Amino acid sequence: GTVGLVEGCLSGRWAEFSTTLLEVIQCYVCQAELLSEVQALRSSFAIDWRLSQRLLVYLKTSSLVCHLKVEEG
Repeated sequence: GTVGLVEGCLSGRWAEFSTTLLEVIQCYVCQAELLSEVQALRSSFAIDWRLSQRLLVYLKTSSLVCHLKVEEG
């Protein structure tokens, strides 16, 4: 009846919400791992992480600067 229909809609929405929430959590976990790796590299190399641009800047020598664009995912 109607109760089963309402429960079906709610469970469908809940499943969609759960999937979206898991995707958001995964993005944060990946970003935390990336930032951790950047921090570790900073102890050995002259690097800077530009989060808004997803760009790693590496000062190889006083006249050579390398840029590495990091794709999402």
